[in-house]
Amino acid sequence: MKSYVDGLIDSELPRAVENVGVKMLHVTTHAQQVGALGGSRVFIDYQTAIVKGIEEYGGLLRQRLAQFDPAHAPLNDADFDKAEASIDKLRHEALALYEKKCENQKAFGGSGLPFEEARLTAAVDSARNEIAGLHASFRSQRPGSDEWVSAAAALEILEPSFSVYTAAKTICERAHHGLIQARADVYREGNAGPLKDCDVPPDFWWAEGEVALEQNWGAGDFSTWTPNSYNRIELKAFGVKFRRADIEKVLPLRANAKPSASILNDEDKEVIKRLTPLVQSAALSYEQAMRDLADDNRISFRGPALELREALREVLDNLAPDAEVMAAPGYKPEKDESGKDRTKPTMAQKARFMMQKKHSSPAAEQAISAFDGAIAKLTRAVYTLSSQATHVAQERDSVRQIRRYVVVLLHEMLPP
Repeated sequence: MKSYVDGLIDSELPRAVENVGVKMLHVTTHAQQVGALGGSRVFIDYQTAIVKGIEEYGGLLRQRLAQFDPAHAPLNDADFDKAEASIDKLRHEALALYEKKCENQKAFGGSGLPFEEARLTAAVDSARNEIAGLHASFRSQRPGSDEWVSAAAALEILEPSFSVYTAAKTICERAHHGLIQARADVYREGNAGPLKDCDVPPDFWWAEGEVALEQNWGAGDFSTWTPNSYNRIELKAFGVKFRRADIEKVLPLRANAKPSASILNDEDKEVIKRLTPLVQSAALSYEQAMRDLADDNRISFRGPALELREALREVLDNLAPDAEVMAAPGYKPEKDESGKDRTKPTMAQKARFMMQKKHSSPAAEQAISAFDGAIAKLTRAVYTLSSQATHVAQERDSVRQIRRYVVVLLHEMLPP
């Protein structure tokens, strides 16, 4: 007997492919009516039809998975992996339909347009995020899957290594960037009804422990508001708990862990030595990434990639403050996914600012773009590699390459 998810995909994936085909047929029909079948506009409309079809399929999967009663036969990680993989299958089948349309339109003088990769990637990522968010919620509610500690206990875990202020700020910063998972007994957004026993979204921690976040660590109660908005909405989280494993990752290496000498080469030790007095949490992120890369029992290496990205981000925030970068001659905000100007400089812009400031080598400049590309490539690769053994090996190699880019940038930017 098929599982719930297998049955869901077997029925809904063909419908999703058919839905994309119908949307594209409507585009063809309209183009024929206005005599523009060979024009470039028709191919843009085909792409729009595929993008909408992928996004709709992601939303439908999330809705159907959320309706399933986990008490009856709990969904597991493999079920969510299948759901996400089916989105990539839809992408491939939809692209095949698009290529066929391009081929057919040659008879009408059209040569087709290459599918805009960024647009397609954004659609697939959006659909996957629909599933990933639900997956995180199911995982956090799975009995015995994780140990949660109160806000006060989280501080106590870090107190031997950090001051209370630094520990609190580090937790908030990491929660903002998805490195520490948080749950609340009650969560409220403005006048909306309270949500009970739910995940606290990473954006809640946008203030990263600064004054815009009211903090009561003893009770685990926090409040803030939505940033960058004329009509501010108050956000409140009561009885907040943090995932113990995420908190413990912040700690320096324990005495019973594998000796650093067996993990860190001389280059890594030099990076950590230079990072520690500048941003200690960045040094810890870098060292944690090296530990994870050396762990032969890991089945995923996305965590080390995030740790490396976080280490670089913290260094850039320290050495290249937003205001200083935005005030530099020739600064122009980059566009976000919706085509609007970003309100803050990107990591790449901050890195280039530092390179220009220090008159760095061309190799460092190339490493900036390579780092951004490697992170994006890794994110896509984890969904497209079919063999688990191949998947793990290639993912690990990708993170090692990311580490090399980070080392180049840090050597250029860090004080000697």
